[in-house]
Amino acid sequence: MSQRMIVLSTFLLAASTAALVAATAQAQVIGPEMEPVVAALVGKGQGPLDGCTLASVRIERDHIVVKCACAGVEHTIELLHLDRAPAGGVRTAKFALAAPATATVPVPPTLLEALRVRVASGEGPFAWTGSRSATAEPIFPQAPSRPGEIRARTPAEAELAAEYERGFKMFVERRHPEALTHFLAMAKRAPEYSGVLGMVVANLAPTQPTSARVQELVAAAAAAPTDPLLQFVAGVAAHYSGHYRAPTREEKVRLYKIALEHLERARPAYDFEPRLFIYLAISSYRLGKQADAELFIDKAINLDHQDADAFYCRAEVLQFKSPKQAITDIDQYLELTKDTASTISASKKRRVQQMRAHLEARIRGAAAPQELWDPVHVDRSTGANMVEWIRDPKRFGTLVAGLGASLGAILIGVLVFRARKRRGTPTE
Repeated sequence: MSQRMIVLSTFLLAASTAALVAATAQAQVIGPEMEPVVAALVGKGQGPLDGCTLASVRIERDHIVVKCACAGVEHTIELLHLDRAPAGGVRTAKFALAAPATATVPVPPTLLEALRVRVASGEGPFAWTGSRSATAEPIFPQAPSRPGEIRARTPAEAELAAEYERGFKMFVERRHPEALTHFLAMAKRAPEYSGVLGMVVANLAPTQPTSARVQELVAAAAAAPTDPLLQFVAGVAAHYSGHYRAPTREEKVRLYKIALEHLERARPAYDFEPRLFIYLAISSYRLGKQADAELFIDKAINLDHQDADAFYCRAEVLQFKSPKQAITDIDQYLELTKDTASTISASKKRRVQQMRAHLEARIRGAAAPQELWDPVHVDRSTGANMVEWIRDPKRFGTLVAGLGASLGAILIGVLVFRARKRRGTPTE
């Protein structure tokens, strides 16, 4: 084969392989723990930037949006991961700075440079996080609703109310490990206090427990089988480890079985807690126990009609059996989370709205059934989950197409070489 054809075939093979790698690479996202770091690195509360006022800073899943007001004109600058840097753009060690593609007013170069200098001086503590899925953003549970106004009638109740508010402030500031420790201690003493167990869940979920962490919590629960709080925590941790981290469907099933086992042990003591029944429902549903899931989720809603997550989870339980009711439940979830004080982000709301649109399309017959709530989170940076790629028709098709293109290029090179050899055409 001629050197030219070898080079061409090699190039096509490399290109198709690179395309596959790019399609499966981990997305770089911004974790909730980075919020105070971002505020510091853009200089929130500091002086003007090139004579402009810092109007707002917003964290999206994979970039930061900075808006500056300059003499009556608002300019938008995005801070992107370096992998997404536009050619010739402004950079720091960790960010690319650029105006969005939709911008109609160019950003003054002096403003861009002033922001670059500020970001470069404060970006040291910042770290990007590799996401297991570029399309499935985690939807963490909301803080529990607390029906009515909680009034302290005794000094003990006043102390609990103040303790709850201290922990809630940590939650709002996304200091989840610290808040989790706080609410676990509070739940040990007063599990029936309104919202306490829900706040344990709300701060445990964002930590996305690893399998090793679940093993530790299960061991602690096994050592104290009559302690309902340890059973509850082990069950919720197993549930979220299965949801966020399990690399295969089999591993999800294993973890959801662990979740059910421990949540059932906590059930007699915590039968007043809506979140207990939410996780019983969803773990049951994901194990194929439809009837149990419906009973549990209805119990959760009956316990608290203002819990947005209960409606979101019932939509999952009914997505195939009754998609119209699932849409109604999604609408209720969006209604209950529309308050600006809600902790749900705009990007998460968009994902829920996409779920709703998919259900509507399924009702019209315009879309095939698809797992929206609990996809397998494949670590696409390694080959550890090739089985899941083969099981997924779309991913397997991409893999076959890429390899087919590469092999086809090599075959064409061989055929051309043979044809030239038969005709006596020089190959160099």
